[in-house]
Amino acid sequence: KVEALFLLGHLTAPSDSPSWTSARLQPAGVPYEDCVPHAPDPDRIPATLMHQIRLRMEPQSLEFYDGRPQGVGELRGWVGLPGGEDFDPVSLLFAVDTMPPATYDVAFSGWVPTLTMATYVRAAPAP
Repeated sequence: KVEALFLLGHLTAPSDSPSWTSARLQPAGVPYEDCVPHAPDPDRIPATLMHQIRLRMEPQSLEFYDGRPQGVGELRGWVGLPGGEDFDPVSLLFAVDTMPPATYDVAFSGWVPTLTMATYVRAAPAP
């Protein structure tokens, strides 16, 4: 059973609304070019949905695959759409749940379903 609650509104902000510019800053961590393209092994993690997204992971975030989790509970990487197009509000909702579960960095346990997720899209995503 899936239950969804949607609260809909306009994504255009009034001219006097506060702005948030951190989305334009380079995130801390490994640059995109130095991250590893990630496609899960279908024999270990049958996630066919992962072929609908481009995911590049920081190398140390993938050490759980070799049985060496960092024990931090954090996985870092870059997410993009396969054709290189910009995210829109709907594809952004898909992107928020594409990373492997952070629990893999503590103890790899196989499939970990998303039981609940709250996502807020406060404006149209910027390229």
